[in-house]
Amino acid sequence: MRTRIQHTALLYTLLTLFFSGFFNSSFAQIGIGNPIVISFDDPSAPPTSCFTIFTEEGVPQQMVDNSGSCFYDYSTANGGELWLFPATLSVDLSSLGNIEKIEVDHTDYCGTGCSQAALLSGGFSVLNTSNTTVGSPETMILDNTSSLTVDELTISSFEGLFFEIRIFVADVVDPCAGIGDSDNDGFCDAIDACPGFDDNIDRDGNNIPDYCDVCEVNRIMMEPSQAGDMLTYESVEQISSSQVINSGAAIIFNAGDLVELAIGFEVQPGAEFSTGTGGCTQ
Repeated sequence: MRTRIQHTALLYTLLTLFFSGFFNSSFAQIGIGNPIVISFDDPSAPPTSCFTIFTEEGVPQQMVDNSGSCFYDYSTANGGELWLFPATLSVDLSSLGNIEKIEVDHTDYCGTGCSQAALLSGGFSVLNTSNTTVGSPETMILDNTSSLTVDELTISSFEGLFFEIRIFVADVVDPCAGIGDSDNDGFCDAIDACPGFDDNIDRDGNNIPDYCDVCEVNRIMMEPSQAGDMLTYESVEQISSSQVINSGAAIIFNAGDLVELAIGFEVQPGAEFSTGTGGCTQ
């Protein structure tokens, strides 16, 4: 038993290393998809006051203060346009995924560096840019080449006219396409160490997924069985329940052989199982 467990751990480690390399290979490249386009021409409702949330293309936005002032003009006419003088447009990016790049088309009438765009994370600016021309159309670009985690875009100006915002979200190619990931745990079937269960759950840290780990009997707590299920787990020594199982289901402990949980078995919150499995306690 002890030898088999060590072999399983080694195999799982090798599979994990292989899988990590697989994800970093050309089979799992990240590319730029079609942008989300905000043109100020089709909001859920044109903002009539600051700090009022509205959406366009499903993206939440609101007008907020810039240097203590919030003066703007939002118009859906002429294809949509937004004047900021001064005010800040805050765009909520938290539900969009990995932001690859953002482009902002505008014309500044204030001065070099007066119109600004920034990507924020938790309220702190992590990437920013500003205008370099005055009185002529310009595109400010926030190129998130470092794949920074961001959740907000802010655009501000003291006298700037904005026409369009393009938000590029990174598309992640499914590395299991054509191979399959039957249990949806992120490990393709061909290298899944614990088929049918989540390979990422390893609470004792021994590099063996709990559902396939004979040393981790507590894995039976992860979820209740469904009608018709019969769950069987291996063990090498006696297993005991440390709390009452309030399910009314029959539980059979076959010491030294296996554990059978009858159909309909359900563990209530707080219930635990413990065991000493000779030679492999973590």
